[in-house]
Amino acid sequence: MQNSVPTFLPDLDLAINRLDFYRLFKALCVQFDFELLMLVDMNNWPDERHIEALMVVINSDERSELDLDTISIDQDNAIFNSLRNSMLSSKWVGEQLVSDFDFCGNLDEMTAFSAPMHTPHGRHFGFCVLSKTDKMQNYAIETIKHSLDLVFDRFFQKIILPVTLPVISSRELEVIRWSSEGKTSVEIAIILGLSEHTINSYTTKILQKLHVVNRAQMVAKAIRMGLIQ
Repeated sequence: MQNSVPTFLPDLDLAINRLDFYRLFKALCVQFDFELLMLVDMNNWPDERHIEALMVVINSDERSELDLDTISIDQDNAIFNSLRNSMLSSKWVGEQLVSDFDFCGNLDEMTAFSAPMHTPHGRHFGFCVLSKTDKMQNYAIETIKHSLDLVFDRFFQKIILPVTLPVISSRELEVIRWSSEGKTSVEIAIILGLSEHTINSYTTKILQKLHVVNRAQMVAKAIRMGLIQ
């Protein structure tokens, strides 16, 4: 069983757009002999049957006739339930793979690997990969998961997070930062040269944008979201 050193590490810090990440995921497919890699958004499933695929890489020169950007998954699907509710990666073979991954077809002699991704922001994502069973056995689960973690962390920070963050102005960010230092509205007003009423107005807007109800929650969520250190 191989424990390969990731070959994509020199390019990881340079990845800033979807094309860069497609190339990184393609490199993962080549390194670990994946036939198919999907990164899926689990946040609305199973309330909605459809799951959005944020990245799909088919490790073949042939074009797939399947539309994998949006797939319909029954709520009793064991593989996707594992992605949604478990912290552990798993391998799937045999009848379970055929019944739960049937939207891909051609599953003879194939193994699926599922790897859940839970972010500090409470959001759930997951990888599903397909590989020939004899090739999948060449790699340790921990090695595959570690490489997926590395690329996902960068993908989340550069691609997913910027479009989900609320728009916080520079002045609002100052209010959050001083609040995290334990300053009151009066003290922040003096520091910023504004009125207490203005600071309270900023605070109210921030609470609404972050969907929280008090300053303690505001600071805690801002830290989780990476708005402040």
